[in-house]
Amino acid sequence: MKYEIKNRWSGAVQFTAEIKCKKTEIESIKIGLAVKWAVKNDANLCDANLCDANLSGANLCDANLCGGAKAYGYTFTQAPIQIFDKYIIEIWQGFMKIGCEKHTLAEWKAFSQKCIIEMDGKDAAVWWKKWKPALFALAEAGDRLELPEQENDNDK
Repeated sequence: MKYEIKNRWSGAVQFTAEIKCKKTEIESIKIGLAVKWAVKNDANLCDANLCDANLSGANLCDANLCGGAKAYGYTFTQAPIQIFDKYIIEIWQGFMKIGCEKHTLAEWKAFSQKCIIEMDGKDAAVWWKKWKPALFALAEAGDRLELPEQENDNDK
């Protein structure tokens, strides 16, 4: 099927990828397949809207990500650390996303067990107690504790 990737600023079609999946497939899978197609076909991904793309298994070796990746209002100069466990975990510079919950590292560090239980139940609290020290150690080892400078409107 043909899948259009649009420019994140203008909304114009930036490129059309030929992907193999069902029309009923979830959007993140379609976007991920389109990015893989784009890299394979040397398509220009600059300013493409790739929000929520599932890039698991994508080989982005030699992909041009100059200028950093833009997400959450920041320009990141490092790729996130990704871990696939009970939840999909992304450790960005100053942020961590666990499942669908994205918060700053400072917020994650301050969450009580009660807050974690409210997010996803008692099993999540047990999981968080076990993984919290390791996740923060990875963030520190990867120099991802500090937030990058925030984009301003002139950067767009």
